[in-house]
Amino acid sequence: MENYELVKAKDHPGVIIVRLTGRLVEEPSKEYYDLIRESYGKGVVLDLAEVPWMNTNGLGFITGSYDVLGREKSKLVLCNVSDRIEKKLSVTKISNIISSFGSLEEALESLD
Repeated sequence: MENYELVKAKDHPGVIIVRLTGRLVEEPSKEYYDLIRESYGKGVVLDLAEVPWMNTNGLGFITGSYDVLGREKSKLVLCNVSDRIEKKLSVTKISNIISSFGSLEEALESLD
């Protein structure tokens, strides 16, 4: 999967923002997992503002990220989740274990 960008949060040391774009329909590559594992600190924010749709592989992308970070004692949160995707997270109960925020700023503040 090549439709992501990792950015260090300026005012939040130890936090990485993963900006996803396009349809989330593939499981992440080993390289993606290696990048977030190496980059973690306090946590990772998955910014879904540019993700209009996802299938079960997209859900696997989120839960896989959660698992990798959990093993590293780091936290994963989501932001800018569309209603359509939020519904999938709710139905699958993923929203019970991974917090979702309306904006990037709220997500970043939750990791401080």
